[in-house]
Amino acid sequence: MLIGLGDFAGETVLVSIRNDLGQLIWERRVDVVPDLQLPVNLREAGAAAGLYTVSVRSGGQVVSGRLVLVE
Repeated sequence: MLIGLGDFAGETVLVSIRNDLGQLIWERRVDVVPDLQLPVNLREAGAAAGLYTVSVRSGGQVVSGRLVLVE
């Protein structure tokens, strides 16, 4: 999966992915450059099929989205 972070160019962001129970599955701090597509492999992180929330935090701003991981 690729997470597009181009809107945060020039900023340092914290990208986190949590499962439906709110447990942290994956997290990275990233210095964003223009057009950055952050690769994430949830299977390598041990994630099972299910519903996940992806959050990108920068300063006081948080952008979140949901994704479904299927088998």
